[in-house]
Amino acid sequence: MGFLETCDCGLVHLSGGPSWELSSNAGMSGLAFALAVRESVDLPVYDADIPEPLIPAPAPMRLRLSRATRLAAAGQWASWWDLLVAQAAAGHIERSGGAGRAPMWVADPPKFASLAASPELQHIVTSALEPLRAWGESLEVPRDPVSNPVAGFVAHAESRLGRPVKPFAIRLEVLPVAGTRHWNVVLAPDLVRAHSLVSADFGTEPDRHGDWLVGVITQIG
Repeated sequence: MGFLETCDCGLVHLSGGPSWELSSNAGMSGLAFALAVRESVDLPVYDADIPEPLIPAPAPMRLRLSRATRLAAAGQWASWWDLLVAQAAAGHIERSGGAGRAPMWVADPPKFASLAASPELQHIVTSALEPLRAWGESLEVPRDPVSNPVAGFVAHAESRLGRPVKPFAIRLEVLPVAGTRHWNVVLAPDLVRAHSLVSADFGTEPDRHGDWLVGVITQIG
């Protein structure tokens, strides 16, 4: 698998029957790369919706940056992050629905010309590409398989609803973040598809996310 790509493999891939599906990514995604850039360069961007810390932690990068450059890059990074999160959700919601739009941001290493309007961030991202490559590859190390809990989650949702769930497709962006977190749930207008970010422990201990996931299934199913 190439750098800055994702697939439905590796970390955990869950699916059930012809009527519903739960899928997740593995390896270095654009979101994971952006988080690693921020953490490795220690950009001063702090917000409850920005997940941290990363596991494993990327090695610190020692770039010679002025305070003005660092602050400018921090503001640009925050806008970039919001764009990446919105694009990840739109990619699943719209593509699954048979529609599609031109991507808002394109991963175009090594020069990242798509960030030309944010020169301070572009310089940092370009400088971080090679140092973070090994870190990204470490995310693709095969993990011990986990049992498939999706049928149990669906059964709990059906118990709450008092009926079988409707067809649905949920996409989880698994990020290499410590702790148990799930955030930024986006629902399609037809309530058939949902997209969310979750922490890495979903791959090994999905039951920690069970109550939350059953709630999402109940809402869209």
